[in-house]
Amino acid sequence: MPTTPPRSTSSQGKPTLSFVGILLFSVHLASSYGQTLTATSGFTTDKTTDPTNFTATLPSGSSPALPGRVELTTTGSASLIGLTVTLNQDINHDAGLNYESLFTFKNEMGKLEVVSNNALTMNNAVALTSTTVTGNAAILALGAPNPFVSGDNQVGQEVDVTINQNITVVGAGDVNVGIPPVVLQPPGFRTAQLSGVTAVSYGLQDASNDHSRAGGTVTVTTAEDATINVHQDIPEVITAGISASSAAGPAANNYLSDEAGIHAVNVNHGGDIEVTADKGIGIFANTTGGQFAVSGDSVAVGGAVTVKLTTDADDMGGASITHTGTTGVGIFALSEVSPINDSSGIPIQGGSVTVTTQEQTSIEVGNETGGSQLSIGVLAVSAAANELLNPFSTTTTPLDTNGDGSGGTVTVDNSGSITTYGDTSV
Repeated sequence: MPTTPPRSTSSQGKPTLSFVGILLFSVHLASSYGQTLTATSGFTTDKTTDPTNFTATLPSGSSPALPGRVELTTTGSASLIGLTVTLNQDINHDAGLNYESLFTFKNEMGKLEVVSNNALTMNNAVALTSTTVTGNAAILALGAPNPFVSGDNQVGQEVDVTINQNITVVGAGDVNVGIPPVVLQPPGFRTAQLSGVTAVSYGLQDASNDHSRAGGTVTVTTAEDATINVHQDIPEVITAGISASSAAGPAANNYLSDEAGIHAVNVNHGGDIEVTADKGIGIFANTTGGQFAVSGDSVAVGGAVTVKLTTDADDMGGASITHTGTTGVGIFALSEVSPINDSSGIPIQGGSVTVTTQEQTSIEVGNETGGSQLSIGVLAVSAAANELLNPFSTTTTPLDTNGDGSGGTVTVDNSGSITTYGDTSV
């Protein structure tokens, strides 16, 4: 049954939940000044034009080694050095049932910026069986903490991904691997198992710290001419167009951080997302972790999450999300705090969540011809709970309602079209 939520909905208060509705061919560049830039063959790199921001470019006409990888790591330097990666070559790659993203980019010294200007196709892409680690994707962008800085500087680096052309991912099942790309604490559902784009920033993963360190700001933008198409026939695999996450690290005593800033996740979608999967999400944007409030009060709070679907520049259309399958969510926006140790009575609160759909945008979830069980247009949640939330989980875990947790403000401003089909449609 088609449904359209209210134009503006807001919820704030004290309930626990608030809601609405391998083979690697690499070129190892010489280390200098305490850092190393590593890239697979086919990329051209530049460390000298701007010593504060290195670049790696996949030029038009190149024949790169695949899977491709660019990483900026430190060998002892605390300097801030950004990394900008630009893709200017069409790629059509058969992953051959090997688990690895088509492109993996990582920076642990500063901001990571990724710009994809050409079409990327990844066939026979394998997902991880686990839902508690970072999943596979055509583009995997990681903002990691610098292990050679101390204290509050051990936060995740900022990640900014811009998609200007088409991305196609065709899945081919799931596997168990011994060493997944990133295992984050506390364990939980932060990315889909297979996505078109996955962007993650995470604070220091060291449980012996007195305080947790925040993840960095994560932003994903799709241009109005860009299409992300992800297809998965295996019903168990959770599949998404975009997965964007910022996660604080663990702590020995309190799941808190001395960080004054609360790092956000922002997805600005101007193009089209098409997901065909029995467990599908168009956009999954989330923050997890605990940090002191900006005011300095002793309260652990989640980061802000913002998702926006935009109207085309000529006002003749807008962004779209289409899901076809048994169970699906058009937009899943989530801010949560989940202590893994005793919070010592310190209040915890989910951060603010805002979803905006502008005029002429559309979200369609489920099968119009029947067969869908659960279809949700927008699922916006702010939570302080004992476990990270997974709407696709088949097990039930009682939420701990005895603590001081509360949900933050949740706002959905809908000026577009939202249509859902299924036995249960929201």
